[in-house]
Amino acid sequence: MAKNTYPLTTLLPLQKLDFRLANGMRVRTVLMPQPNASSTKIAHVELNYAAPGSEAFNPIGHEGIPRTVIEAAALAYQIAQSQTCRGEGFNIVEVLLEGEEFVERGDMEKIAGAAIPVKLV
Repeated sequence: MAKNTYPLTTLLPLQKLDFRLANGMRVRTVLMPQPNASSTKIAHVELNYAAPGSEAFNPIGHEGIPRTVIEAAALAYQIAQSQTCRGEGFNIVEVLLEGEEFVERGDMEKIAGAAIPVKLV
């Protein structure tokens, strides 16, 4: 189950989700949790992504509506899926989850479905 506790650290908390495509490229997404007023819980999760073949990150707006950890992970998957429309070889073959600080492997398995393997890196 996704973790909603904001970490007690001086480092910027984030979690990377990479969606590896059949052609070897990847869609990289970065979840950046934001704390609530007391810095104990996650109030919102910012999301950036880099398209296949690009290192430039693009922020995903939220129109003022707070996004939970699970919503951010689901949106990351939707963004990766949207990149599969670019042509042959762009289908998602694997999800690489960097750690389980916020989104856990089981969460991504539910979001991506059983057809796409999820690996922790």
